Amino acid sequence: MLFSARLPKGSWRRPGVRGILALSPKYDPMFDIVGLPNPFAVYFPASITNLYSATIYVTALLLSPPAGWNDSEQNVTSLTVGASARVEKSNATRNTPGAGTNETITCRWNYRTGSYAGPIIGYDDFQILIYWENISLGTVDDVDSFEDPQNPNPPYDFDGWVPLRHCVSDTIARDSVYYVHGAWSLRLFNSAVDHWTQIEKSLSVGAGSRAGIFGFLRITQSGRTCLKVTAPYETIEFALVPATTWRRFGFRLTPDASNTVTIRANTYWGASDYVYLDYIRWVRFA
Repeated sequence: MLFSARLPKGSWRRPGVRGILALSPKYDPMFDIVGLPNPFAVYFPASITNLYSATIYVTALLLSPPAGWNDSEQNVTSLTVGASARVEKSNATRNTPGAGTNETITCRWNYRTGSYAGPIIGYDDFQILIYWENISLGTVDDVDSFEDPQNPNPPYDFDGWVPLRHCVSDTIARDSVYYVHGAWSLRLFNSAVDHWTQIEKSLSVGAGSRAGIFGFLRITQSGRTCLKVTAPYETIEFALVPATTWRRFGFRLTPDASNTVTIRANTYWGASDYVYLDYIRWVRFA
């Protein structure tokens, strides 16, 4: 994952211990809870570098999570001297909460010597704010289902999404093979490595206490493309790994304001790739 970095909220090192560095993604996710598994698996990523004088064994746990969480300290990875890794805590689950449950969660990364059961020589704490929402309880200001053809007049948009493309061999078009809602989706096609396609939309969101944009995405070639989303609060770029399945995404918006969201698909590691987007909803909550 490529990301804007989040620094630790708190850290500790045993006297004399230096050279263990950690960052996490600067990303506070929004989830539409409707239809989620119960309990729901939540993943906490970080990037850790070991410039200490010995191998470190990394474990992770959640500190005093709110009710509804199930967690235990997890053995994540070992890092030899000079090694770096993008790691992920993957054993935490949350019972599907009620609508509008916004939680601050602290994930602690412990660094041990000798083994996963060895003494702790340091730790880093990262805080993440998770927004659990129920779209059906909000007001949907707009739905992008891509059922209508491209607007033939300037700005030549799809449901308000204006396409920008890298070169003439790349395409942005509707697709009737893969879709979540209706009979069409929007397909971003990068024809070669190091190509990108990009769409952008601005929308005035009505008044409320909070707002978000929620949608679905799918790829055909695992691990070839990164998706970069620029939203009012955050910009995140993440590698699209699982293929041939629809995945949810959600990002925060500003209520009672005009919001601009940009979605850019960058193909880095293969000859070509397709990214499909569908059923994008702009939602505000009282």
